[in-house]
Amino acid sequence: MASGTCWSADSFDDLTPGSLDGQNGWFTVPGRVAASVVASPSGNGQVIRLDPGPGETLIMGKIVATQADGMHEVSVMVLVQPGDTTMAKIEVRTTNNPNWDKKFQLYFGTHMRLNFGPAQSDAIIFLPRVEPMRWYHVRAVIDLASDRVDVYLDGNPVLQNIGVGVGAISDIGISAWDIPGFVLFDDLYGCKKISTGVAPAAATGAPVAFALLPNYPNPFNPETVVRFSLPQRARVWLAVYDVRGRRVATLLHGSRNAGTHSLRWNGRDASGRAAPSGVYLLEMQSGSFHAVRKIVLVR
Repeated sequence: MASGTCWSADSFDDLTPGSLDGQNGWFTVPGRVAASVVASPSGNGQVIRLDPGPGETLIMGKIVATQADGMHEVSVMVLVQPGDTTMAKIEVRTTNNPNWDKKFQLYFGTHMRLNFGPAQSDAIIFLPRVEPMRWYHVRAVIDLASDRVDVYLDGNPVLQNIGVGVGAISDIGISAWDIPGFVLFDDLYGCKKISTGVAPAAATGAPVAFALLPNYPNPFNPETVVRFSLPQRARVWLAVYDVRGRRVATLLHGSRNAGTHSLRWNGRDASGRAAPSGVYLLEMQSGSFHAVRKIVLVR
């Protein structure tokens, strides 16, 4: 499978904190308010916060190079602090569809669902209950030849072969409106993976890049789930260090297949003793890829 070409790439870590409007191709839809760039609650990098004020609706757009064929993936990390109802979505828009100008919407709030048409019946819930303040990795793989989409949640398939309508991919958008709660987005990518028919559909579920994903919960007690993604089979070193650089525990030293993986750290050191409360550094090394995240243990 080809490595693919990304037509939208947003880690948000290189942006200036404040309004997203005008940064990296994003623009605020006229008459609406803008999303904001803020520090990640995990203490690593920056994220986009959707939290419109009273009476406000937030809609952001980003025009991309038109994608008319091939296999594509939209990947995003999302964290929700719900209020009473759902409140935010990310959508991939299309051309040449007079009935509905969106290829699909991924909808986030008290639940998560895929919207793939203008009617309420054109929706499928794939996560009935969202855990507040927990990062989820959501991916949609689209075959433009058949206009079908598969959805993955934390690396696991949750929807398959859903028809999403006619039209090339033309832009991407995020939105929220004035109801309680907020949503954070991180590591938002749209990439062309392969030309249709080059590889079997089962191969398209692999992530497009190496990534050390946010752990959850964070802060945590007594344990936390650590997640990482591999675009291909690779050797992985994953370890926990204290702020002085001393290794506390080795979580993984070995090979893993392509995909999104998870494991747990129980808050104990290599000798099995409970580590004290504090800030720790989670380090991942795989070939030339290297990443570090701050994690917080509270006893």
